[in-house]
Amino acid sequence: MTGTWYGNLLLGTPLAVVWLLAGFPMLFMPPAVGAPWVLAVTALFLWLHVWRPRRRGGRHTLATFRVRPIARPQRLLTTALPSVVLAGAGVSWLVALWAGPDAFQSREWDPIAEYAATPLGWVGVALLVAVQGPIIEEFYFRGLIQRSLERRFGAAVAIPAAAALFAILHFHDWPWTLQPFALGMLWGYAARVARTVWASTVMHATWNGLSLALGSLPSTRSVEPWVDSPAVAALMTALTIGGVLGLRAWRRGVEAERDDRNSAPP
Repeated sequence: MTGTWYGNLLLGTPLAVVWLLAGFPMLFMPPAVGAPWVLAVTALFLWLHVWRPRRRGGRHTLATFRVRPIARPQRLLTTALPSVVLAGAGVSWLVALWAGPDAFQSREWDPIAEYAATPLGWVGVALLVAVQGPIIEEFYFRGLIQRSLERRFGAAVAIPAAAALFAILHFHDWPWTLQPFALGMLWGYAARVARTVWASTVMHATWNGLSLALGSLPSTRSVEPWVDSPAVAALMTALTIGGVLGLRAWRRGVEAERDDRNSAPP
């Protein structure tokens, strides 16, 4: 990339958009062709950003995008991932409470919903939403952009700044913009603690996959009476706080293990 925080900021966002848009021609293809198309775009992205640099010893490129293996993946999957899902669910519901009774109506882009309704179309949509999208967005927002800002301004500025760009990219109406912003904060925190973009990618892919699966269920009208319930608001607040506390506990465990490893005799 450019080597400067402002260059990576200015270049990273449009590059992320270009790579994301590269998967959308799927909507104009038969499902038997669309799903392989999304896989091909994802494979090309990974080849340029991971496999090719690794084969050629491109440590700088890998470091720029914060690409490194996840240390103790089982701890990430059993502690950090459930905590992020809980916190994300709590925040999403609280934003829905703010948005009002229409919050649970479908906000999907119609062509995607129509394509998913075709035979095998759901396969391509699942790959687009839960594989290609999370990989590209995490590499650019939590990898390139957040890491560049961290090195210049620190994590306290970098994480919310990258999350704000991520939220803007999703073009939600107010107050729904707060949902991707909060998720971006959670994923950015995870990438910072784990020191790898793969941590936030796993969380992002899991969240999108669960959202897609739940969104395919029958009409959510049955939950509308709960939208204005103070008890539900209190429960979702507790869920959010619990998720954040779980994420902090995971961070303490990761840092303690890292300190023990660094203090061990050679």
